[in-house]
Amino acid sequence: MLLAGACFTVLDATAKYLVATVPVLMVLWVRYVMQAVLSSAIMAAAGQHTITRTRHPWLQAFRGLLLLASSLMAVFSLKYMPLAEFTAVVMITPVVVSLFSVFVFGERLGPVGWGLLVASFAGTLLIVKPVGSFYGWAALFPFACTVLAATYQLVSARLGRTDPPSTTHLLSVWIAAGVATLGAPVAWSTVSDPVVWAWMGLMGLMGALGHLLLAHAYRHASALMLAPFHYATLIWAVLVGWLVFEHSPDPWAWAGIGLIVSCGLLKTRLQAQALRRAMAPSAPPRPTVAPPPAVPATQAPSPVTEPDTASVPAVGATAQGGRR
Repeated sequence: MLLAGACFTVLDATAKYLVATVPVLMVLWVRYVMQAVLSSAIMAAAGQHTITRTRHPWLQAFRGLLLLASSLMAVFSLKYMPLAEFTAVVMITPVVVSLFSVFVFGERLGPVGWGLLVASFAGTLLIVKPVGSFYGWAALFPFACTVLAATYQLVSARLGRTDPPSTTHLLSVWIAAGVATLGAPVAWSTVSDPVVWAWMGLMGLMGALGHLLLAHAYRHASALMLAPFHYATLIWAVLVGWLVFEHSPDPWAWAGIGLIVSCGLLKTRLQAQALRRAMAPSAPPRPTVAPPPAVPATQAPSPVTEPDTASVPAVGATAQGGRR
């Protein structure tokens, strides 16, 4: 998971460096063509030579378009925003997914959930500073990226019920590559420097490798266990932003980053606690212990035939303690 985060950070940093001189659509075209070819080669080497037929072709196409659209908004965001600040804003995506679940699927969100949602949004405002026009209209790009990414995750969850992950992944990257190919001639620019082409190829490599490592992580651990490590991507982003672009977040941005990370970790903790309560076995009914036989009034109580019930633990107490 940590290596996947490093790959995605290198991808974002490379995109930020390239869009200063290369058109955005051209950068995305090279990235997704390279990623599609490399992902297909990796899966073929792993023995997955064919893509099974999908049961939801239109939903798969929609997911591929969402992938390209969110990447487009991400690259535009990186063109105007520092790397660390952009990474922090995108981290509210799980919170936006929860918001969508309330209004689209009718799920209930308690007071704590609403509080985390509002606090996370407040953290993004501390970063983008819309009132002072720190980024101006460009502040809309990371919010659009977050909404598209949340929709992408919901569609992915729906497709995960019927289609294999390899099918969904390959179809999405090839659809994104195909649509980017249609738009690339519009924004094509002659690039004679082979180093620039190498940097664009690196984006495709980091995208393919990052998704491969991410899939490997989820095969060996649960989403709740991996969730805290997701925020390590922010450490990579701050480090790369400082080393490559000589930028460090200001105090307001640090406050927003801390608020977003705190809300995300608290949300993960609450989800883990809810999952443990749901999986905990229910307590079996306590068996009824028959009362000791009555002692005739003429017979004195015997310590052998009449146990001291005050010193005997209740039936099932030891078993309950063992289960907990």
